[in-house]
Formats: sequence, C-alpha cells, structure tokens
Amino acid sequence: MDYMIPPPPPPLPNEPDDPKYKLAGALFDEGEVLMREDSTIALEQAIAKFLAAQHIFEEIGDQHQYWCIHMRGSRQLNTGIVYRWLEQYDEAETHLREAAHIFSQAGDSIIMATASYELGHVKNDLGQYLAALDLYIEALPYFEHDFFVSCECADVHTFIAGAYSRLDCLPEAAEHYARALPTYREYELNEELADALKNLAAVYDKLGFEGKADTCRREVDQIPKTDS
Repeated sequence: MDYMIPPPPPPLPNEPDDPKYKLAGALFDEGEVLMREDSTIALEQAIAKFLAAQHIFEEIGDQHQYWCIHMRGSRQLNTGIVYRWLEQYDEAETHLREAAHIFSQAGDSIIMATASYELGHVKNDLGQYLAALDLYIEALPYFEHDFFVSCECADVHTFIAGAYSRLDCLPEAAEHYARALPTYREYELNEELADALKNLAAVYDKLGFEGKADTCRREVDQIPKTDS
C-alpha cells in the first residue's frame, strides 16, 4: 500500500491572548500533570480537567480556530490514553478515534499517527493482536518520513514486533525489533535498547538462533546501568 505524506504545514499563527483560552490551556496542563501520577483518583481527575477544558474550547468556537482545533485534538488524545490506563476501553477507543479524525482534518499527520498507535495499544490490551498490528503498521510510515520523530519511529517498530510475536510471526517480529536498535543505540536510550534486545533474544530462541540470542544478551549486559 502506498502512503501519501502531506507537505509541511504553513507557519503557525500566534497563540491567542484570550483569558478563556488561557484558562482552558491551564486546565489541560493540570490534566497532563495528573496523568503522571500513579493513582486511579488522579487519572479520573485528569479526565475531569480535560472535559472542563473541552467545554471552554467549545464556548470559544472558531474564534481561535487553529489553536482550539489542536487543543481539542490533544484533549481527545490524552483522554483516550487515560481511559485505556483505567481499562475503560470503549471510552478509550471513542476518544482516540476522534483525536485521529481531528488531527487528520487539521493536517497534523504525526499526532494523527500517534492516535492510531495508541488505539493499537487498546486493541492489544483486548487481545485483538491482528487489529493492533494493522494500526501500528498504519502509523509507521508517518514516523519513517520525519527525522525529528526517529525515536518514536523506533518505538513503533517495537510495537509492531510485539504484535507479530504474539501472532507467532517470529521472523517479522525479529525484523522489527532489529530495526529499532540503531536508533536506541544512537540516542543512548538504554532502557528501551535493553528491552528491545531482551525481546529480540527471546524471539531468536524460539527460532532456534541461539548464537544471535546470546549476542543480544551480551549486549544487554554491556549497557550502562542507570540509577533507580
């Protein structure tokens, strides 16, 4: 399947100096902070913040069209992610699909693709591995064509590899884990590198490639340990 990569977007307009817009933005930021807390209560509070911000954006309407569209899309994306963490998968899917639609209409292909792979995570959690794989593969080309998101591209390769592994498509899993490694090495993303190498070693074991599996494990042993 051929993918059409859209041209770069026009320069962004100045962010509006509007008290209502700033209030909505502050609520959105508070929601993002709450997303980082490891508690159900905090996640539910984050959703409430995002919904409150959404109501304000709807009141503003098209007055600040560009910024409100993107904030609305981001609100949908984050709300979908939080609902997935809360294992409320129907709500998660609804918000993530809406986020993908908003960013597609806005011409922001990277965040649209982010919504697609987040929806893939929902399908993966539900055990719908083929559906998850399709969504990961759908997202991949957008990251491959943008140098500035190369690390996220590597992540998507590991998502694809994991889905292939769960579907017992082991050569394909090995290929995509291997394609993530150069970026993780280049940017010294040691935790991600170690995880990818361990998973690749497990795939090689299943394929009977003991030498390749051992090579992966030796590299893991050589990765500098970070302080916990």
